[in-house]
Amino acid sequence: MKNPSAVHLRKRLVLPFLLSVLAVGAHAQPVPRVTGPGDVNWDTRFGPPPGGLGLNGVVEDFAELPNGDMITVGSFRDAGGNPNADVVARWDGTTWHSLGTGPGFSIAISVVIAPNGDVIVGGRGGVARWNGTTWQSLGSGSFGTTSEVCALLLLPNGDVVAGGGFVNLGGNPLADDIARWDGTTWQPFAPGLNNTVFALALTANGDVVAGGAFVNAGGNPDADCIARWDGTAWQPLGSVFNNYVFAVRVLPDGSVLAGGSFMNASGQPDGVARWDGSAWQPLGAGVGGVAIALDLAPNGDIVAGGGFSDRSSTSRNGIVRWDGTTWQSLGTGVDGVVWGLRVASNNDVFVGGAFDAVGDSSKPMSRIGIYHTPTGVGLPETASSPTAFTLAPNPAHHTVRLTGSTAPTATLLDALGRTVREWPLTASAELDVRGLAPGLYTVRAGTAVRRLVIE
Repeated sequence: MKNPSAVHLRKRLVLPFLLSVLAVGAHAQPVPRVTGPGDVNWDTRFGPPPGGLGLNGVVEDFAELPNGDMITVGSFRDAGGNPNADVVARWDGTTWHSLGTGPGFSIAISVVIAPNGDVIVGGRGGVARWNGTTWQSLGSGSFGTTSEVCALLLLPNGDVVAGGGFVNLGGNPLADDIARWDGTTWQPFAPGLNNTVFALALTANGDVVAGGAFVNAGGNPDADCIARWDGTAWQPLGSVFNNYVFAVRVLPDGSVLAGGSFMNASGQPDGVARWDGSAWQPLGAGVGGVAIALDLAPNGDIVAGGGFSDRSSTSRNGIVRWDGTTWQSLGTGVDGVVWGLRVASNNDVFVGGAFDAVGDSSKPMSRIGIYHTPTGVGLPETASSPTAFTLAPNPAHHTVRLTGSTAPTATLLDALGRTVREWPLTASAELDVRGLAPGLYTVRAGTAVRRLVIE
């Protein structure tokens, strides 16, 4: 069993591989830093503090509140000059706000939003929940001060699954590296795993997919680094991965996307692959390095962040987008490593990590950046018009708030264009999406449309 007290488990495992990739690149050539026209879309406000609104510590993860504000977590202190905005802060589009006095962690690594809007944060020392007024520890003292929670997942019944680097949670020998909070205590979630869990995702049928550094999940010799819990046993997804999995997403068609430090058959850094139900499929030539974070744009494009650099004449540093055919850059990217990202409901791409500027160093950007485009990341939808509206949170789990529309009703369409649900609208309407299969949907209100991802 690994030592759960290791400092920042993801970084400890990924950095040796990452440094080798960035040193030699996919073609063993120096990495060019090419200025790209897209850099104009990077927000200019996030220079280093105190003069800028950037942060002084690594950003690890994001989650969007129903009102569109973005919860940001990491190792930073005093966000926006606020002495209480340590490791967790709320960005309202203009400035940083604290959430009380914070959860008390030395570093926050993962965050999810509960259906009622509560903020649930995992980090070094456990899991805590902010109800808008106070922080509450989930199982105070259960984790110990050196254990880390790297991933959180909300189940349909309201339980919280935590993955990370911990052993014998709550004194239970089966609660290693993955456990379930039932509202009162931490319970084992399936047979425990034998190494760190970095990512969790829920499939349409309720199975849980875990990615990490574990091997032989549930005693299955093929379930290395990624496995699926079907309610009875851990199942493999295809052949054995040859390195760690740091990010997992379930795509609208039910396929599973994995990001990590694995190689392709030729031994080159690949970083991203898709499980189609039968086999792992590449996405082009991959990202050429380590993919640490993944998200889905409303039009179905895949956004990947991590530690990788230019593999061609197009600049791709740390953050890229897969449009279904090729990998596209976001300007010149960033000059460091991306640890977390989120495509917001207004289609801005929030990027966090360990970087100081855009990829060509022409624009300061301290640990956090926002990439703006007029219609989102490759998004062919109505994004700004007199009848446009917003959806938040997006992706959604249980309910989504629609604001800004004067239409009398909203219609939800599935990927085939079939009507799934209809709702009467008010100025700020709560749309119930419970019971729907995870995937990509379209919301139509009047003449405006928005894409909605349901997880």
